[in-house]
Amino acid sequence: MRACALTVLILCLAASAFAGWDPAVRLTASDSATHNSMTPARSVAAGPPGCVHVIFYDNRTGDQQIYYKRSADSGSTWSADTLLSNGAGLKGEPAVAASGGCVHAVWEDRDSGYNAGIRYRRSTDAGLTWLAETLLASTANNCRNPSVGTGFLRPCRLGR
Repeated sequence: MRACALTVLILCLAASAFAGWDPAVRLTASDSATHNSMTPARSVAAGPPGCVHVIFYDNRTGDQQIYYKRSADSGSTWSADTLLSNGAGLKGEPAVAASGGCVHAVWEDRDSGYNAGIRYRRSTDAGLTWLAETLLASTANNCRNPSVGTGFLRPCRLGR
């Protein structure tokens, strides 16, 4: 009876050793403070299978800018940082969403008076390259905390 209980205990311990989380991986190496959105769920997206997309901001260049990273192997390895935003000023509160091979990114683009407009960029190859930045709302509209979803967007195939 004791041998049977010990065997069950060993099997349970062995199974639990393989369950759980991988060790934490640092994604940024900037000495400046790195931030994600006020709602962190908007900072990570997944798709196509195995791809993970992360968006964040920091001021490593002297201006607060938006950066992107991707993993094509479910988070085991990560790409170098990709700068998504352009120009001087403060950029913040980014959000990312993915559907098929399309990755969509939005963020606040603030002027010196902290009025915010909204900028958008899209990738059609799962985050490898990005199309030009588009202004969705000017700073005159003072838009804040953008978010993006893919439920209303037509899924795209890789490269289209």
